[in-house]
Amino acid sequence: MTETNMDKKHPIEKNESEEFTLRPLDLKQDFEELIPFYDQIFEKELSAKGASVRAMLSEMKAFMPFFRFLGIFSKNYKHALDGFVYENNDGKIVSTVNIGYSGNFWEIAMVATHPDYRRRGLAKKLIFESLDHAKKHNAEMCVLEVLEENEPAYKLYRNLGFQHFDTQAKLKLDSSKLSSISQQDLPTGYSIKNRKRDKQTGIDMFELEERGTPQSVLDYSSINKIKYQKPFLVRLLRPLVKLFIRMKSFSWTIHYEDKLVGMLFTKIGKSKDSCHDMEVIVDPEHSKELTQPLINYALNHIKDNTAFDLNTITLIRKTDENLLDTLKNVGFETFETDHILGLKFNKNS
Repeated sequence: MTETNMDKKHPIEKNESEEFTLRPLDLKQDFEELIPFYDQIFEKELSAKGASVRAMLSEMKAFMPFFRFLGIFSKNYKHALDGFVYENNDGKIVSTVNIGYSGNFWEIAMVATHPDYRRRGLAKKLIFESLDHAKKHNAEMCVLEVLEENEPAYKLYRNLGFQHFDTQAKLKLDSSKLSSISQQDLPTGYSIKNRKRDKQTGIDMFELEERGTPQSVLDYSSINKIKYQKPFLVRLLRPLVKLFIRMKSFSWTIHYEDKLVGMLFTKIGKSKDSCHDMEVIVDPEHSKELTQPLINYALNHIKDNTAFDLNTITLIRKTDENLLDTLKNVGFETFETDHILGLKFNKNS
């Protein structure tokens, strides 16, 4: 959709001399207004996924009570959904940003400005506000994503001191192709098990992801241990959270003899305007043997457990050529590529 069409769809009266009011983002309060706002800004990505803004925001909103409760005990969750907005004179949101703590670094996301209000520096001001917010909470690093083709934004972030340390590709398998995915056995000597949520399994999974991550990426940003070694309270509440938000997520570990050599994750879309998610992580030494059968395993699991014809989305490192080629052979298509940039703070600044 062109900017002209977007303006007709969601017009906002503008006054060239008007002032803008900065305030914190309140997902609960702003929910209904953000839906049409984000819908026009991120329409291309959402159309490619086959998902909707309402489904995305609803999931974030559903997590809020749990993040607030867990935030009482751990800073890892207290600031997971922070953000800021600019309003115009009429009290309409014209620019937004999310800034959240992920347990390893702070992440800036959902940087968006209404087409009528671009080229006024609002997004840049929100970036600075987000960086100041993170530094006030003793952040060591901020990370953000920028579309590969968005050269102006990329240059802006580089000029602000952000370093480009990784690139990720988002791929989609159209729902019409899911039914044709065949079953494929694991090679001899390999076994797949439901993931155990114990300490040793978490350590093994963390070490596996480290082995599969390029050293150039690890030199800039280490793997987040919280991803695999959740605090006791989180492990205790996880079944309740999944039940409350109707999340159907599954995870498996793949072993060669006694060694963990692969991980597989799926999340089943829970409504007709959402999508399925799949993630495959394989030890580089076992990649050629395992990648294809694990993709087939995950897709067949999704096919057997879904109630809707939805697209399946996966996010991979662009440099993982074997995984990329295998996904494309199955029928996945790349719909977005993002550069990952990070800014490390000087502790004395």
